[in-house]
Amino acid sequence: MRPIHKIWLLLQHGVKGDEFDNVIVIIDDGSWTQYNMGKMLTGRDLEKRLERSRNLFYVSCSRARHGLAVVFLTDVPDEALPNAYDWFASGTVHP
Repeated sequence: MRPIHKIWLLLQHGVKGDEFDNVIVIIDDGSWTQYNMGKMLTGRDLEKRLERSRNLFYVSCSRARHGLAVVFLTDVPDEALPNAYDWFASGTVHP
């Protein structure tokens, strides 16, 4: 008997309260104006956007029970790397 694997493709706004064994969070800061995850990781952005970005990032990343991968489609500011290493200490960060 073959195992059945399901892949769910969901928007971050639609996953609040849900959990999944493994999660891939794909971020494209070039397409959003309300959020900027790269600047959020640096801690330097407009306060309103910084808070929105932080909340959405938390909701997105906290859905994983076991495995989490965060993929940026745009360049992440160099100043963001120390926070990335700190927040994801148990994993590996590939700039």
